[in-house]
Amino acid sequence: MIGNLTIKDVTKQVEMPFTVTTAEFGGHKRLGAEATLTIDRMDYHVDWDKAPGVVDHSIKIELDIEAGLPKPAAPAAK
Repeated sequence: MIGNLTIKDVTKQVEMPFTVTTAEFGGHKRLGAEATLTIDRMDYHVDWDKAPGVVDHSIKIELDIEAGLPKPAAPAAK
């Protein structure tokens, strides 16, 4: 997936590889996606320095998304 990531006053195009997963629970199909991206927080002007050396410059962003179709509507009563 390719898109713009904006943090504070900086926007950069990023590429986030992802894996698509599928599953079925109780007869309901589920679709999922997992993705991970590591950025340097200094590139986005996130320079918190109250405790130097405590907060790493590398920040890991993880997405774990799951979706399913809604249950079918009950038939209308006659």
